Amino acid sequence: MFESFDSEEQWKKQVSEQTGMLDILYDLKEVSLEYLDVRHMQDNRFAEEDEPDSELVDKKIIYIVDLHDREVLYLGNLCGGQYSYEDTDIEGNLYWSHEITAPAEDIVRKIKEGKMYLNITFCIVVGEEGDYRTVNEDTSKALQRISDMHPEAEFDTFNSWDLN
Repeated sequence: MFESFDSEEQWKKQVSEQTGMLDILYDLKEVSLEYLDVRHMQDNRFAEEDEPDSELVDKKIIYIVDLHDREVLYLGNLCGGQYSYEDTDIEGNLYWSHEITAPAEDIVRKIKEGKMYLNITFCIVVGEEGDYRTVNEDTSKALQRISDMHPEAEFDTFNSWDLN
């Protein structure tokens, strides 16, 4: 049992570090922190009578990391996560999927050869899970910056309908 846990942790570590995924996620964090630092004015048009018409709310970024093949395209989800200005721990907030079971060495090798690539879908949002609202202007600015920094990966943003 412990051997299985150790090999799974070793697989995660090897994939996250040797594919460059952690470097990309840390760079995404850096380019988005300036947008997360500024609170968002949320419109409460449909608020109850005793609630204010608008309020300042904190933003966070949510993301998923998928593995793609140049020929087949989507192979599966590797992990996902979120962070905010108050909680910026990338590795501590990763939620790993079990969709990809290929050996880590094969994944690393194929990414380095250009046969596979990471696709990172993200969005800067306000609200809580099940009631996320996108902050489109901030997301598009972060998307442009991170895409320029890491042309070896592909980036996309969540469709607001897919968030909840």
